[in-house]
Amino acid sequence: MSERFSRVIKLINADIAECQQLAERNWENSSGIFDPFANACEVENGRRTRLEDLRKKLSRAPEETPEKVEIPSFVAVQFDDEESQEVYLITDSETKVDVNGLRIEVISNKSAFGKSIEGIEPGGEFSYEVGKGGARSPLKVTGKIVHIK
Repeated sequence: MSERFSRVIKLINADIAECQQLAERNWENSSGIFDPFANACEVENGRRTRLEDLRKKLSRAPEETPEKVEIPSFVAVQFDDEESQEVYLITDSETKVDVNGLRIEVISNKSAFGKSIEGIEPGGEFSYEVGKGGARSPLKVTGKIVHIK
């Protein structure tokens, strides 16, 4: 297991166990033709699958903190139009994961944002456009990389 992400992996393990318990409880409670618990069971199983995938990716991560944004990395960014920093996990997939109340925003390196920050060192700036096509004109998003872990 990667020591670099060990705290997050422990939280993910606890959440996976909770998802399993909720899915099993919902499965046991399901009965009748219309089954409101079946959907809850599916949701928990889907969440568990996403958490297991994230755990696998983090477990295989190199121990040393990278000098520039690479997969997987926690990246703190400062958007030019915001005062606070945002932290993202960049991987090769994109999902939102809640781990014990901690929301982890997972960004794909294939997304516009992921492409714009990959390979940048702390202090480096990035920019990308969103909203291309249709009646909306593109919006340029800019910021800088604050920290990488």
